[in-house]
Amino acid sequence: MTNAATDEVVGKPGPADLLEIFYAPRAVFARRRGGEFGLPLVALVVIVAIVTVATASLMQPLWDAMITKGIAKGAASMTPEQIETAKSFGEKMSMVGQPITFLILPFVVGLLIWLVGKLAGVKQGYGVAVMIATFAFFPRIIGIIVNAVEAAFMPDSAFTSPMAFSISPARFVDATHAPVLTAVLGRFDLFTLWSTLLIGIGVMVTARATRQQAWITAGGVWLIALIPTLWGALRTA
Repeated sequence: MTNAATDEVVGKPGPADLLEIFYAPRAVFARRRGGEFGLPLVALVVIVAIVTVATASLMQPLWDAMITKGIAKGAASMTPEQIETAKSFGEKMSMVGQPITFLILPFVVGLLIWLVGKLAGVKQGYGVAVMIATFAFFPRIIGIIVNAVEAAFMPDSAFTSPMAFSISPARFVDATHAPVLTAVLGRFDLFTLWSTLLIGIGVMVTARATRQQAWITAGGVWLIALIPTLWGALRTA
């Protein structure tokens, strides 16, 4: 049984959708049943790039800690020159990596939405799934800003893991001693759950899917996205 509200289309897709996705996602998805994701994707990447540069000085200690931790694993076989080169490369990638990630991930998550949706009986095209995924990443912009604000008030000793900044139960767990538990709890981050909610709403509105189909799709994507993080945690456990 579908929700009649999902069949109502108000207006046409436009720049206003970039703001409206935060407070009226049903209307945004209803206007974009055709799968128009070009403008939202470009806006997402540009905004993330701007926010990343604007908050770089606040997040630099965390980037440095992660780079140092990564290099430490192979430092025994590296010369001092190689270590410095690796640090320099890591700092540059920290700056450009985030926008690139936000450019690529909507296509990956869109594929997951499309595949899991098919298993749930949802009839939807890949382009529409990419559009849903693109808008589902918009809450992460707020997440980046919130993390930067947190960083401004946290001591240097707190810059040990990205999970220390997450708005989730994972921030209360020592990632060094309990990496698997941290990985699982990290998926309950406020902005991750917000993104998952948007995926469910997007599927329900654009495909006129049932609530059950929509939440199976959103939950399946949430669960699959845990696998790489969990695998990495198991390797360090």
